[in-house]
Amino acid sequence: MIDTDKIVKIYDEDSKLIGKGQLLSLNEKIIKVKGTGLPILSRKTNVIIEIYSEFVGISRYCCQIDLASDNQLNAHIVKKKPDIERRNSLKVRTDLSYYVESLYRNDKDITKDFPNMKINLINLSIGGMLISSNYEL
Repeated sequence: MIDTDKIVKIYDEDSKLIGKGQLLSLNEKIIKVKGTGLPILSRKTNVIIEIYSEFVGISRYCCQIDLASDNQLNAHIVKKKPDIERRNSLKVRTDLSYYVESLYRNDKDITKDFPNMKINLINLSIGGMLISSNYEL
């Protein structure tokens, strides 16, 4: 069973968005969604549930409602559709750290304003790189 705070979107059979929430739990048979203002649907209503994950992409499930209230929705998984990959094959995860020797902003050397600056290279992708730093820039 997976317990996370992944974003979940709920659609009707015509792919119209009818609700949003967070993933409460997921196993091979049941998806549980928590939130406020979730759609109140009749038992056995067919829905499409999308679960958004930074690393996997979008997982889509065809489901039937077991229980639906304002705060929780439980759905029986009828079919899992193929995941929609979001730049996963174009992304390389890294775990590298570097100290910055020189830093320029608007063609001006500002290295002395940021002593011992360290950057962490989190991933590389076709669109650039994701870094974090011990300074807010």
